[in-house]
Amino acid sequence: MMEMLRLPISVEARASAFYVKKEFLHEFEERFNRNFGKDFLLFSAEEMLEKQIFGDGVPHKKFRELSGDYLAVGISDKGFAYSENLPMFRSNHAGMTEQEMMVPLIVVERP
Repeated sequence: MMEMLRLPISVEARASAFYVKKEFLHEFEERFNRNFGKDFLLFSAEEMLEKQIFGDGVPHKKFRELSGDYLAVGISDKGFAYSENLPMFRSNHAGMTEQEMMVPLIVVERP
């Protein structure tokens, strides 16, 4: 699948942006889902906006340039190691597992 990409995979291991060559846009989605569909949800740039993946505000003017053609978001314990130099973390927070999406909120009131 790497031959289908026009740029390296970016963002992070649990939410990875894919910049796909135009001639492979439809084939990429099909092949990605066949190979990784049980571990990742794949969103096109349009779906990211429609589903408000990054919130309901006005998208930045460079959103399309920076978001990639597709965003793969982890739903299992897998991630993309797109470089041998990636730092290894003990935990991740960019996926869509329940554990990653549950962020504790601590509120302290000042007297």
